[in-house]
Amino acid sequence: MALFLTPVATMVPSQAATPALLAVGFLILAGSVKEIDWADYTIAVPAFVTMLMMPFTYSITNGIGMGFVTFVVLRLAAGRGREVPTAMYVVAAVFAFYYLMPALGLT
Repeated sequence: MALFLTPVATMVPSQAATPALLAVGFLILAGSVKEIDWADYTIAVPAFVTMLMMPFTYSITNGIGMGFVTFVVLRLAAGRGREVPTAMYVVAAVFAFYYLMPALGLT
């Protein structure tokens, strides 16, 4: 069905779709940000870093990765490392290696 609707979708220029995407992004942001525990810095700072890095790096993946790394580092620094699931350590280590690859000359 999508194959037949593709010409209809291409009729809408990206300039017309951008305001709708901004509105949807705002609604998602407004609904989710108020649920963050801003009093706990080990949660608030990674959430803020994630939201900040997504537009600056033009990559959702890089934003989420920086959030994972920041979360693990802050929990370890606060002495709350036992509260972090093992899978989170693995994912954060993979992202940290990914971010360090240019410095190590592996790219």
